[in-house]
Amino acid sequence: MYNKFQFLVASDYYIVYFTPDNLLFLSVTTLGDLSGEYAIIPTEDIEFFKAKKGLIQYKITIKFYGEQKSMILKCNKAILNMKWQKENLNHLLETNWNGFVK
Repeated sequence: MYNKFQFLVASDYYIVYFTPDNLLFLSVTTLGDLSGEYAIIPTEDIEFFKAKKGLIQYKITIKFYGEQKSMILKCNKAILNMKWQKENLNHLLETNWNGFVK
């Protein structure tokens, strides 16, 4: 597994921040507090990125150069008490996941 993601293997929840140059992963607890663990992934490390729309969530597949397996993330379309989730997903869709989907 991509060494920058070792902490994510044990974490079920994280915030993903898309920039033109990086993906930033922030690990959060089940209560939504930041755990202090994070990973910054440069776009040049990403070989493949795909976002597939499902009924209640998106399935995001990320493959890194030099890795046999892809990382699969599940992203809910809506989260209780987090109205910004739907707005943010709509923005990401309009911008092709901030340019990650080619």
